[in-house]
Amino acid sequence: MSDKGLSRRSLLGGAMAGGVASVAATNPAAAKPLAAEPMAAGQSAVAPSHLLRASAITATSDPWLPDGTHLRVNVSPRIGLPLHPLTAFRIDVVPIYTRPDKLETSTQHVWLNPDLSVAATGGGIRHTGSGDVHYLVLQGWQWTFRAVRCCFVRLLTQAGSAFRVDVLDPTAELPDAEPRVLATRTAPSYEFGGTDITLLRISGAGVVDLVEIVSTESPYIVIDPAQAVSFGLPIGSGPWYAPEPATDPVAAARTRVEQGAARRMGPPDRPDGAVVPLTPADEVNRVQALSGASSGLDYWLAQAFTDPATPPLDARVSLAGGPVADASGTISPLNALLAAAVDPAVARHLGLAARVSPPTSASVCTLWMVAGLWLLPLDRPHDAGTLRSLVTGFPPPATVMSALYGRYPGLSALATQRVTQLRAAHPTDGWTAVPLMVPAVAAKAAPDRPAAPARSPCRPPPGG
Repeated sequence: MSDKGLSRRSLLGGAMAGGVASVAATNPAAAKPLAAEPMAAGQSAVAPSHLLRASAITATSDPWLPDGTHLRVNVSPRIGLPLHPLTAFRIDVVPIYTRPDKLETSTQHVWLNPDLSVAATGGGIRHTGSGDVHYLVLQGWQWTFRAVRCCFVRLLTQAGSAFRVDVLDPTAELPDAEPRVLATRTAPSYEFGGTDITLLRISGAGVVDLVEIVSTESPYIVIDPAQAVSFGLPIGSGPWYAPEPATDPVAAARTRVEQGAARRMGPPDRPDGAVVPLTPADEVNRVQALSGASSGLDYWLAQAFTDPATPPLDARVSLAGGPVADASGTISPLNALLAAAVDPAVARHLGLAARVSPPTSASVCTLWMVAGLWLLPLDRPHDAGTLRSLVTGFPPPATVMSALYGRYPGLSALATQRVTQLRAAHPTDGWTAVPLMVPAVAAKAAPDRPAAPARSPCRPPPGG
């Protein structure tokens, strides 16, 4: 913490206390949550990002990724996977300035000086020199008096502005600590998508006229079941899973791997920078080999999803005499699968990633609302608190659940059957079918590519 005593709580709570003062004057109740807490603690229709997170990036002529929008979903091992394929509902965000809509002009954001004093609330900011810096806190109350969880931000700047805009990790203890940079743009358009965009840093000379946002709490976000895509596990119907009817889940997984296949090996595989081209068939063959191995993906899928008496969250595999030689102890097969999904191709195979169509020419961005129905032990004790204490927001809209039940006809019956079974077997765990939803926003262009890490010459060991 700095000598000013400014922690993340005081930055995101105290700054917003000043930022909502004008709103509080006309609606005192509106100021209460943000004056005391960061928005992450408030109610929301979106799942907490540490349990469920989604991201999207649009690639155009990228050396590694094929063209299109690439969706990625990350789930915490505490919640695991839903009872059915993840379902993403597409919503194209088109500017409509004649009436309120999904894209809105932010009014209660806060501009902070480098020392974290409040420079302005709402509106834009003017920089007269290239060394000027301001922080932008994207939290507050809009006209609906509902707390904002920002999933898209666009800064409208005047011609000739030369800014560097960074999306920052809000957990950094400013102003002393250098924050982790999550994404950067050094040229227009200054726009970003993400699950929770909270803190930006703007440096350079120019003028920001307006800040536009899309909030996941917007009442104008309406899903269309016809504009949905599914991506699920490469398994059929089972005691803990309801696949999409009339779809071969193994063939669908292969198609996802093929459509999203990397064009060449990435830096982790070729740290010397050598270009090794890949074909979609190379990725498909590699994932198939990983699946069919004795300790491969198919083994862990079977261990997690085939025992009708044990939900995937509770499944355990003894390592003694198992696929890993000379091992002991137990492991969660679900955790093994989630660890394997760090590999992007494996994530596509397991239904945690997919390539979809990019934003249209008329849209500012495309919002994908990713939804599912989970079986969760809401009251099971945990060091970090029960899931019931963490999943405290509003449920997803009824239209989302109706769309899921319509897309997966056996889902409702499966959820009811398993909840009844688990409550009888574990009455204190509070097993419940819980719908969760999270946004992923695809801007039209990807952020600037991170700079390559500096390469240091190899040094002999001491005394060598």
